[in-house]
Amino acid sequence: MSSSSSCAKPEFEVGECVAGFEVIKKLGSGGFGAVYHVKKDGMEMALKTEFIDEENNEETLKNEVHMLRMMQWSPSFCRLFTAKRVSFHAIRDLHFSGIIHRDVKASNCGWHAASRRILLFDLGFSRKFLKVDPTTLKVSHRSARKAPGFMGTSKYCSVFAHDELDQGRRDDLWAWLYSTVELFLGTLPWNTEEKSILVSKMKKRVGKKLFYKCPREFALMYEHIRQLKFDSSPDYQMMMNLFQQMKIRLEIDESDPMDFEEGSAFFEEYFCGQTDSEKEMNSDYQSTVPDVLESHRNRKSDIVTLGSRSASSDDENKLGRLAAGFNRAINRLMSF
Repeated sequence: MSSSSSCAKPEFEVGECVAGFEVIKKLGSGGFGAVYHVKKDGMEMALKTEFIDEENNEETLKNEVHMLRMMQWSPSFCRLFTAKRVSFHAIRDLHFSGIIHRDVKASNCGWHAASRRILLFDLGFSRKFLKVDPTTLKVSHRSARKAPGFMGTSKYCSVFAHDELDQGRRDDLWAWLYSTVELFLGTLPWNTEEKSILVSKMKKRVGKKLFYKCPREFALMYEHIRQLKFDSSPDYQMMMNLFQQMKIRLEIDESDPMDFEEGSAFFEEYFCGQTDSEKEMNSDYQSTVPDVLESHRNRKSDIVTLGSRSASSDDENKLGRLAAGFNRAINRLMSF
């Protein structure tokens, strides 16, 4: 089973009422269901929906609700409404509760601006890895299953998941590491490869070279994760210490705006389509243009701005910034 599996998904129209929730817009869809922006009693929230596969008895949403109920103690997980840093702390909390996620990736995380915390969600593929002996009440790790099948997303999953081996805590950390590297570098070597078997081969071949352009702490985390066995308990404290070491060494202030927040060093360039050189040119231009041209500048509102506020690749970002530059040049010509 894969998170990219194709199946029918519930479809609702804007303004439609679903179980008392008014649909505002569709936020997106995954392999098994769709998520809608809804409101009820003055509160806005996300409503996740799916069809039940009665033939195969698959109901990932029911499993997700069950797991979310178990995780309500952790601030790194969504609050449940009705029956219903990617973050290392959230994964750690999940593992401490005896649960593995099995589909860790950036798109399964959200940013809570008020608390400045990353939230981990989409527990539809999660599974308990601990079991309790009903007689002795002794807690132990489940034995590895022989042929559990594929679970996760090919781009981020571990090589063990590619080989359809049973997953443990190490596999969540592999997916977390790949996702984090992608956020840091903007890409992964296998980003354009669609065949899972080739992605697996590339992951096995790249080794530590994947982290050459990352902070050196990434390679240390990699060395720890690659030594973990199916039932190994990761050294979360050691990895958290590496985060702290990285923060001090790189002079990172956690109170600083995130790259995608206004006020950050990269917000204007990557989310508003304006490069440093363009900002300097704009500044020089604004200081030399006479005020008498102000009325003519109003005509620039007739020009459709082509900048991209976000992009899925560096190429798209460059295209967005280039388009934004052309728009600004056209606007200036219109001023005269």
